[in-house]
Amino acid sequence: MRNQQLASLATSLLVSQGFIATAIAQQIRQPTQAELGEVQRAVGNRNAVFLIRDRSFDGEELKFPAIPEIKLGRALEDSETTENLLAEAERKFQRGDLKGALELYTKAIALDPDNAEAYSSRGFLFVVMKEIDRGIADYTKAISINPELALALRSRGEAYMIQQKYTEALSDFYQALTFDAKDAKTYYDLGIVYFASGNYNDAKKNVDLAIKLTPERASFYSLRGSVYMATGEFNQAASDFSQMITFQPENPEGYINRGAAHIKQGKHSEGISDLTKALSVDPGNANAFYSRGRSYQITQQFEQAFTDFTEVVSLEPNNGRAFMNRGIVQGKRGKIKEAKIDLRKAIELLQQQNDAEGYQEAVAALSEI
Repeated sequence: MRNQQLASLATSLLVSQGFIATAIAQQIRQPTQAELGEVQRAVGNRNAVFLIRDRSFDGEELKFPAIPEIKLGRALEDSETTENLLAEAERKFQRGDLKGALELYTKAIALDPDNAEAYSSRGFLFVVMKEIDRGIADYTKAISINPELALALRSRGEAYMIQQKYTEALSDFYQALTFDAKDAKTYYDLGIVYFASGNYNDAKKNVDLAIKLTPERASFYSLRGSVYMATGEFNQAASDFSQMITFQPENPEGYINRGAAHIKQGKHSEGISDLTKALSVDPGNANAFYSRGRSYQITQQFEQAFTDFTEVVSLEPNNGRAFMNRGIVQGKRGKIKEAKIDLRKAIELLQQQNDAEGYQEAVAALSEI
């Protein structure tokens, strides 16, 4: 029961209609050792492109359906079962009682030490609690008990992704697909790893498969749109971000991303409109203010740009590029003293943040005033 709920809820596994598993399996290509090494080297110094935040994966909140209450009468107290303990642990988990859930999962494992489901469930809880190594250990134990447990393999791969151990993650994802070739989330995870390594061709191939399996998943379109942005295919990116908005109209990231795609095509009016919509959904989104400010700056709407960059530095006092661009805008507005103050602050921050490109740009801007 736990495996089925995790598959559909925690990681949003959805099965496509009419897409033949064997046909997908034929498209799975195991990476060579050289390719795995190349991915590991390529992504070693890059930031992870996904986040797990408390109880959410790839930006989407986990939704848990109500689980029928167990009647904890005398009979149950006298004869606890693993199934009852796991069910009660899930109820505690969905209420946010992570410590209580952990105690019950551990008790279930003590009662039935060969229960792969119990280890997988506790591993997931550890990852949610940001105890990644303990989560990986539990997933590994679950896999040792049931080597064909695709969910545990994929979940361990996702934990490895958090640690930026991409070689191990790829290995787990491909192994998981040998047992469940219709797991859209695994193709999506592969897309993330390849995207992080700069292998946009394989990233797109895998997210294409994910979308064929699960065409209503917003995060899949977000990833493919990001791939298109990286390859300069901005019109296709805008189309995918529109799909993302269709499925998640209250997620500001869809509007921010589509706005960026419009701006890259020189469509500043459309871009500003999208960024304004993002701010109506999330009024404190510094990224939206910054992007809209840049668009105003490029189109020489300096008063509006100044206002947006001021919002950014208020929300993010250490944003060196926001100070730099506000300083440049201040110069355009004839506020020379204020411009120099902002640019000096930007130089200080950008140097601390090892942003060499921004630092040089700020230094050049200051020298021109």
